[in-house]
Amino acid sequence: MEERRKNLIRQFFLMNAGVVAVAAAFVLIAFLNLPIFDCVSYRFFHLYCPLCGGTRAIFALLELDVIGALRYNSFIFYLAFAAIFYDVKVCVGAFHGRADAFAMPKWLIWLTAVLFALFLVGRNLMMIAWGVDPIGDLVGYWR
Repeated sequence: MEERRKNLIRQFFLMNAGVVAVAAAFVLIAFLNLPIFDCVSYRFFHLYCPLCGGTRAIFALLELDVIGALRYNSFIFYLAFAAIFYDVKVCVGAFHGRADAFAMPKWLIWLTAVLFALFLVGRNLMMIAWGVDPIGDLVGYWR
């Protein structure tokens, strides 16, 4: 039992180290302005995906501009909440040695999928039907 608990804790720390490494790579790539953030939905369909504006929202948060971050992409706040919730759940499960420590709760998967779809439809409907484009990149195309 103790060996399984140690393995789970090790996996928890490896998972978080991976998240930190990906976040550092993301910031480095964004600061170097490398062209890997090309959204298919934006480029070909002139629509926002639920993650469009996420990079700008993260950089706005780094500058403590919460209103700007909400304007660019409010969905990242939910994603951050879901990620923190999952991380705490995994941490507690790993330190208690539960075999299902890394299992994603089904309700969280469904909630994320529903909010993802609602955000996708809602932000594009607002832009196309009413001309409301908080990011300001595509409203000119639809007007």
